[in-house]
Amino acid sequence: MRAGNVIGGGDWSQDRLIPDCVRALKAGVPVSLRYPDAIRPWQHVLEPLSGYLALAQALVQTPASAPHAVNFGPEASSFCTVREVVEAFSARFSGRPGWRHEAAVHLKEADALTLSSALAHDALGWRPRLNVGDSLSWTADWYRAHAAGENMKQYSEAQIAQYQSLPALSP
Repeated sequence: MRAGNVIGGGDWSQDRLIPDCVRALKAGVPVSLRYPDAIRPWQHVLEPLSGYLALAQALVQTPASAPHAVNFGPEASSFCTVREVVEAFSARFSGRPGWRHEAAVHLKEADALTLSSALAHDALGWRPRLNVGDSLSWTADWYRAHAAGENMKQYSEAQIAQYQSLPALSP
């Protein structure tokens, strides 16, 4: 199984875009971007998780026809640049943290990464339910709730329930 670039609340890892934005927001500084124009297939963490569960179910119920390798990613319309993700996330926080281009020399990264989930759709009936705008809103809302001291177990469970009630996106 493979997933696109995953975002969502509760990620505090180093060198990941949204957690870096949250830390920059808290510090009151712009987030530093190595490759602001790099294009990635952004999706909310609940998307591949739902795909993993669909695949697990297929492996139990119909193992002979379940795919052996499958991608779970967003619709092509949710592929966007690192810069666009930071700007959309920042818009949910009155334009902060914003971003700056990190001029240091870094290892080269691919300019554009894409992912086809056609097999997941054809073999499992799986489709994403959130577009990139909704994924970023849900993510920003989670971090805002966390900063406000809300009960994050309840908040996360509510997001999961809301996600489960959504229809799949049209291709």
